[in-house]
Amino acid sequence: MWSTYVTMEFTLDKSIWHLWLMGLSVEQAVHYVRQKMPTPTDSVLLKSFVLSQYRNYELLEHHLHRPKHLMSQLLFPLPKETKQFLIESYYSFDGRVLREVLGKKLSSRIRKELDEAREKSGIPVAGCKRMFDNFKRISKRVEDLDGDIVKIIQADFLLPAQLASQYAHIVFINFYRLDTSKKRLASLQFADFEFIGSVIMQHFTTTATSAIPEIDVAFAQDCHNLKTLLLNHRDIIDELRTSIVATVSESRRTSITTNASSFSGATTPLDKLCNSTQLRTIFKNVLAIGSGLSSGKELRDIFSTVVEKVSDPLAAMGCTAADATAVFEAAAAKFPEVNSLNANYRRRYLSSFSRLMKAVGLCCQRLLPGGSGGKI
Repeated sequence: MWSTYVTMEFTLDKSIWHLWLMGLSVEQAVHYVRQKMPTPTDSVLLKSFVLSQYRNYELLEHHLHRPKHLMSQLLFPLPKETKQFLIESYYSFDGRVLREVLGKKLSSRIRKELDEAREKSGIPVAGCKRMFDNFKRISKRVEDLDGDIVKIIQADFLLPAQLASQYAHIVFINFYRLDTSKKRLASLQFADFEFIGSVIMQHFTTTATSAIPEIDVAFAQDCHNLKTLLLNHRDIIDELRTSIVATVSESRRTSITTNASSFSGATTPLDKLCNSTQLRTIFKNVLAIGSGLSSGKELRDIFSTVVEKVSDPLAAMGCTAADATAVFEAAAAKFPEVNSLNANYRRRYLSSFSRLMKAVGLCCQRLLPGGSGGKI
């Protein structure tokens, strides 16, 4: 028995491929290419070439929905590196487009209402729909699977680790319907949500078999208990605040000694924070964020809560990302030494308290002036 294979000779024009990915029509692509060419070209031949490329892309798209098929198909005998380029570029996205669908159900109605994404990104609706469809395809693939979500996306869609991680973070955001639409969040960009989503995913979930991590209810209960202990006993929170002030002040003195020429002697926003009642309020709000993880509504509002209750008050006092880091790191370091709190409670809740301080500190590093996010 003989097998017959039909193949198509195909040379990929990457510049036209990118125009197709962006959602330009054949006519728009022809006009764009003609504008970029140094010498005049026959319009009929140019349109024929672009049309031929577009037809091949449409045939390839079926395989790109399941990238492993692209690697094994025989219709287009492309080099492996070209196939990998096609996959990675096809699943790439513009953050301005996905910013408009973050936290929403990826329904057909939302798909039809991508005009705002088009207006904000300048990308034609067809390109916006490709990004939407890819996001939805990956979301549906992982939602019922077990295992490491990033590795699943890498294995099934043959994406590089960084892109697979980005998809994992936004799949997580949409799975829990974390609200990104509040007016207070209007200034936040896709990268901000993706980063904070990764922090929540890393620090506020529990190890489980499912690909999409589950919120750690035990951790939320620990935060609730800590909130009760620290805020209902003023001597405990006052001792912790005093320890934080001492640690931050010592760190500042060390910095002054090292950089004496740049020291002005003026009271800094960090000094004002440490010596005001606002610090107690900030810690109350941080503990409320942790304890609210077990509530569906409070979890959905976590982005706006972090901004409204933590980063905005810090910013209003003139604090920078470095200031917030100093405070939250000092809190975690000094918690075991708070003698007003029973030693058994300190041992029991140290891990959860440190975890909460680390997570909120990372969020503030992203949101406050002078910060761009730290290591998760």
